[in-house]
This record gives sequence, C-alpha cells and structure tokens, in this order.
Amino acid sequence: PINLQKIAQWEAQCQCKLVNSYGPTECTDIAAYHVLDSVDNYDNKSFPIGQANHNVLLYILNEQQQLIPEGHVGELYIGGKGVGLGYINQPELTEEKFIKNPFVSLEEDKNNLIYRTGDLVRYQSDGVIEYIGRVDFQVKLRGLRIELGEIEYHLGKINGINDGVVRIVKDHNEVEQLVAYIVSESSVDKEQLRIQLQDYLPEYMIPNHFIELDSIPLTPNGKVDNKALPELEIGSSEENYQAPESEEEVILCDVWSDILNLEKVGVNDNFFEMGGDSILSIQIISRANDKGLVLQARDIFEYQTVARLAHHAQTNAKNQRAEIKTELGVITGQGLLSPVQKRFF
Repeated sequence: PINLQKIAQWEAQCQCKLVNSYGPTECTDIAAYHVLDSVDNYDNKSFPIGQANHNVLLYILNEQQQLIPEGHVGELYIGGKGVGLGYINQPELTEEKFIKNPFVSLEEDKNNLIYRTGDLVRYQSDGVIEYIGRVDFQVKLRGLRIELGEIEYHLGKINGINDGVVRIVKDHNEVEQLVAYIVSESSVDKEQLRIQLQDYLPEYMIPNHFIELDSIPLTPNGKVDNKALPELEIGSSEENYQAPESEEEVILCDVWSDILNLEKVGVNDNFFEMGGDSILSIQIISRANDKGLVLQARDIFEYQTVARLAHHAQTNAKNQRAEIKTELGVITGQGLLSPVQKRFF
C-alpha cells in the first residue's frame, strides 16, 4: 500500500509534482500513472493508479473476461505495445497470463496479447482507475466467490474505521466464517456496521464477525501477521448473558441454540456474531414460524438480536390480529355471515 505519511513529508519538503506509477515487469513497468493531489484526498484503501500511459490499453474484466461497467470490481488486463510475449521456458504460465486480445484486430496490435495482472481494480466516475487488491485474495465460502480486498475497501470507507483486514476463520463447529478485524477511533456499533455495508456488498460478503483491535499485527516485512490475529470465540459469555423472558424470546433462543449448535443463547446475542449466515437465517425463520411466530426471512437482517427479533414478532402478531378483526368487522357489517356464524365472532 501507499505510505501516506511519506507522501505528506514530500509535500511539506519538496516543491514538485508526485506521480504514482503502476505497471508489472511483463508490461515494461509503467502502464498507468496518476499525478497526485494533496495527500488529504487519499486513503490507504483506495489509492488511484490513474489512467493508461501512451501506447497502453487497459481493460477491467470479469471472470468471463468480459468488460464490466464503471464502479464494479474486476481484474486488470494490460494490452498495447509494451506487453511482453511470455515467460522464457514457461509455456504453461505464459498461456495462463498472456491471452489473445479479443478487443482489437491484428492490424491494431501485432502481438495481439493482453496480460492478466491479478490485480483487482475499478473505474471511478472520472475515469481514473483505483487499486482494490489482489485476485489471490479471492476465496470461496459456501460455494460463492468472495473478494476479501473489496470487503476491506468498503470497510475502510466507513467513518471511524481506520484499518481493517478480512479473513476466513473456522468456528467451534469447524464451519468457515467471514471475520473482519478492525481498528476504529472508538467502539463501533457492529449491527449498524453491517447495515452500512449492505449498501455496497451482497449479503454473503458481509462479515459474520467484527473483532476490534488496537492495531493490525504485522510481520517484520510489513505484511499482515495472520497467526497473530485473535482466534474466533463464539457463544454467550456468562458476563454478558441475559436469559429470555417473553414467550417469543424463549422460542427464538431455543431455535438459535439448536440450529447454531450452541449450548445457550442470550437475548442480546447477535445472530451473525453467533455464527449465523443467510442460509441459516432461512432455517431460523422457518422454525420460528412453525412455532407460531410471525416473521419473514428479511427480518433477521434488520433485527439481529433475539430481543429485537422477538419484539418485532410481537408487533407483527398484534398487527395481524388487528387486520383479522377489521376484516371480520367488514364481513359482519355487510351481512355476509349467517346468524349462526355471527355467534362465533
């Protein structure tokens, strides 16, 4: 990542323009560049690599190697006169990384090759390309492809979040969970954090857990020290446990405990922090409805604790009873019921 502190020092000491250049060796190094403005306009999660250099063609493609629109994350491919012909004595790697350019004719580009960089990027509205992360950080979770770099990017955009990394971690059931380790200015509302991320990410890419740290542990060479990241702890601690009281809370605690395979669940426990996900949420709601609660699948994403979901179920039940009474009032008032039927309402 770009060291913003060093850039700030350059700004303060030097009367010159700073240019961020980008490009792999396979494409003679500089494929794109961006003249930097004030360091205040940038952050570590979305630094621009700019626009194409002369005689360079840049493409942002999806997994099917199709062009994708502005704002969407894809892999950067480089074409043009600077692209190499391949790797010496490595035909398999050459075939993987250097592919025929489907967007230009042979007359336009004699080599007719584009190089797949492995870098995830996106176009900003002004045409500038910003770097997101590496394809190497793409993982599969429950059969769905997830880009950890994109999650980290959106985390870094939220006010109060200074740094963050996202990893796949196994829980107490050996089930893989999406975990975000975050450094924030103050304690964050994790439920609200999930709601904010829903504006930018699909449900399956929103972390199940947010673990707050004083700083992200790094190795001596400046990379994230994955071994030093805290282990995932799931379950309601004795200190924070609050037993269910209402009938709805008892039902939901029992259902959550059964489906999430937990010894006990408190009313303030968060569904996603307890190991829940979009697939398990369907089971939770189905089981709860079978036991008489009035809930819909989307409710658990808005009311993520037992207490809030139980209160919502109570409200739904009251509204449903009111609607039934209203409908019956209309029916009886219009004389649609026989005298015998009216005796039951």
